[in-house]
Amino acid sequence: MAVLDEATAESGAGDLLRTALARVTRGRTSVVVAHRLDQARDADRIVLLAHDGAYAARWRAYDRGAPA
Repeated sequence: MAVLDEATAESGAGDLLRTALARVTRGRTSVVVAHRLDQARDADRIVLLAHDGAYAARWRAYDRGAPA
């Protein structure tokens, strides 16, 4: 299990760090705290979407405009 709290928030490494984190967490249950929507994009599940509140509305707006 891995628990990451804002692991890439202040990093300028971008894709390099994102790739490394994907490798480290592959095959593991991981809980990731991410305030930036581009960081949450790689998640299998985003807990706050189930509540269909302000975060879910923001996510839908972001997801429509985010590159695949």
